[in-house]
Amino acid sequence: MLRLFKQTSGAQDVKLIGKAPEEAWGRLKRNLLRLLRESGHDHVIDALEADLFELWKATNDFSDSFYVLFASVSAKRYVELEQKVDDGDDAEYGQVANRMGDLGTYIRFILVDVKDEGEVESVAPPALRISSSVVEHALCDAEALIHQRGPVSGLDRVHTAFHGYLKRICDDAGLLPGGEPGITELFKIVRHQHPALQPSPSRPKEIGDILGPLATIVNALNPLRNRSSVAHPNEVLMEEPEAMLVINAVRTLLHYLDARISV
Repeated sequence: MLRLFKQTSGAQDVKLIGKAPEEAWGRLKRNLLRLLRESGHDHVIDALEADLFELWKATNDFSDSFYVLFASVSAKRYVELEQKVDDGDDAEYGQVANRMGDLGTYIRFILVDVKDEGEVESVAPPALRISSSVVEHALCDAEALIHQRGPVSGLDRVHTAFHGYLKRICDDAGLLPGGEPGITELFKIVRHQHPALQPSPSRPKEIGDILGPLATIVNALNPLRNRSSVAHPNEVLMEEPEAMLVINAVRTLLHYLDARISV
């Protein structure tokens, strides 16, 4: 990864953990842009918005906890930014870090990496209103792995997050069966027994027609995880477009279920 800005103090290694909540970053970014405009740094605003930076939690080999700004950019843009760093023309990113410090958020690094131009467009990861520590940990792991190693590496963690989420909402509704129910059984319980989905408050037949095929997707998650991901030492792994398709399907379900059940 290319470092557009780094604090001179502290360890210089960095490991991404997971994105900060989107709502928190959205509020912070609005205030950041306001400060940059007031100080006359319009060119910094252009750079910040062009590269679609996101706020990430990070750590290092000393287990420090800190924030970084991170963006995935095209290969062409990466080369342009690399040249700016080589020419010493990257001071604008120091302005971004300084202004974020004024807003109470310490930024240790501003980073970019090359994105896969052929990758499947990603459904935004959900900011869940119903969650648990296991679910949040798995989602953070998944985000970091997807960005650092690709979607195949994140598939196992997305599976764990979805399984944990289904267990949580079943438990909250008093629907959790005994034993260790699998992801397919839990989704069936949620779909057919959870009061928030009985029936769908709008167009129940059509929504049922959509949820039915989605149940088939859920049923496929276990064999995909067990036989085509890095959850086990499989010799043949799923290719990245299909892995991202699976992750997007799970994220879509999480978005829908959390929005419906949190009403």
